[in-house]
Amino acid sequence: MKDSIGTLVVTGCDDKHFALATDLIDSLNAVRDGSFKLGFVNIDNGEQCRALERRVDLYLAIESGADEGLRGFKVAFMNLKGRLPKLFPGFSHYVWMDGDTWVQNAQGIARAVRGADKADVAVHPQLDPHYYSVRIPGEYTIDCYRALLPDAGSDIWRYPMINTGVFGARADSRLWSEWTDILHAIAKRAGGEGRFFGDQIPLHYLVATGKISIHPLRAVDNWMVMEATPSLNASTKKVVVPTEPYEEINTLHLAGWAKNRTYNLGPTGSPITFTYRDIKRYFSSL
Repeated sequence: MKDSIGTLVVTGCDDKHFALATDLIDSLNAVRDGSFKLGFVNIDNGEQCRALERRVDLYLAIESGADEGLRGFKVAFMNLKGRLPKLFPGFSHYVWMDGDTWVQNAQGIARAVRGADKADVAVHPQLDPHYYSVRIPGEYTIDCYRALLPDAGSDIWRYPMINTGVFGARADSRLWSEWTDILHAIAKRAGGEGRFFGDQIPLHYLVATGKISIHPLRAVDNWMVMEATPSLNASTKKVVVPTEPYEEINTLHLAGWAKNRTYNLGPTGSPITFTYRDIKRYFSSL
């Protein structure tokens, strides 16, 4: 796009996820190489999250409108991911990162940007040899489909899940309009107590039905810690893939219970989490 100003990496959260989002922003600032700017969305204008305005280039505070009857995710309820070009106009590429991710380098971001030039969205299909114990499709996937898109059958939900915790897309991608349209349709159908919203299943549906194209990101660009425990390389001070050739993981994703799970890692076997602050503290002690 002629008037674009490059790549914007965006994350967002409410005060409940402030600590993890702080880790992500700190990790991104530690690997800044001039190839991207950083944006943050303070969901519901949380008091703690206001402090993050000083650590990013662009900042927005937005009310979610979510009530106590919501089950699922505020980000999905707001269609936050599908509105990035409207919320932060003027960039050629957008990379979203969930607040429970963090980076060891900028390579995963660069891959997302390059992949976005080859398809409507660059995203990780949740497949890797290390994820061998994960059922495809999982019961959670099927339950979400029944809640959000009840007319979709096994010919759709049998495809491996894609993970929207990290994705990249061009500003002129079909992703934004298609994703927004399907989320609006789901919102019109949903109502009453216990409403469930998620944006990952609708995007999976768009991919599985061929409405949008994807360029696959590798597992190291969005490593699901809950599906395969990484290893630590004491000499390089990096978190790595747990089998040879022990590649450096670009982006770690602490989805689900991995946010709080402790692991007995390293020669001392001391329990630590895979949060950025814990791993940084561990490597600095070596």
